[in-house]
Amino acid sequence: MSDTQTVAFREQFRDLSSRYLNTVLTCTAGVPVVIECYGTDEDAFQRECQRVSGLESDCDALLGEIRTTVGDSMPPNFTGVYFQPESVLELFAHIDEIANYAERFCAELAAMQPALTDTERADFVRMADLVVEGTETLVDATGDVRAALCGSGIETAIGSQVSTVARLESACDTARDKLLSAAFADEATPAALVVRELIVTLEEAMDAVEDAANHLAYVDSAIVETGDTHEGIDW
Repeated sequence: MSDTQTVAFREQFRDLSSRYLNTVLTCTAGVPVVIECYGTDEDAFQRECQRVSGLESDCDALLGEIRTTVGDSMPPNFTGVYFQPESVLELFAHIDEIANYAERFCAELAAMQPALTDTERADFVRMADLVVEGTETLVDATGDVRAALCGSGIETAIGSQVSTVARLESACDTARDKLLSAAFADEATPAALVVRELIVTLEEAMDAVEDAANHLAYVDSAIVETGDTHEGIDW
């Protein structure tokens, strides 16, 4: 292993993962905007749906680059990524599910065209906002673990962030139950079932955030001390 290879890999991994995480977050943040536009501004709704779809495609492309970088082509280097590549790639695969479900929800909403009440729209926005908040927390925690993986020498303390994600997931469940109860109480069964399908997809996005946070905790616990004495990188 060489110092040059380590520095080069750090820079490449930092750039790719940073762009990837920011794109996942931007994609997810588009969901509440889509819901707010639905039924009130058709042009903005279609525009935002297309934007979320494009961002999800960007996530897929960036994930492919990360897989190539951390895969067989990864040079020997003094980073924790080198010592647990499978776990690192699994982490990014979990994170990718968030963007996948975000895009799927928007596509389903556009295809199903349910007649949402103002209260239902507000409850969907509430769920989506919780997904976004959870994704923000996850991205911040992932940044800390990524720095540790690359030998920055920082002490990670992501336990509180993982707990925050769990709390947000529980709050999302509460919002889901409220929305489900109201839908089946106030609407005919076919219309309520459409609302239920949308709820399930949005809930899957929140579950994906929690799954990624739990796997992040595992990656953090398994970080190998490389003995690298290089100066830390400003992430």
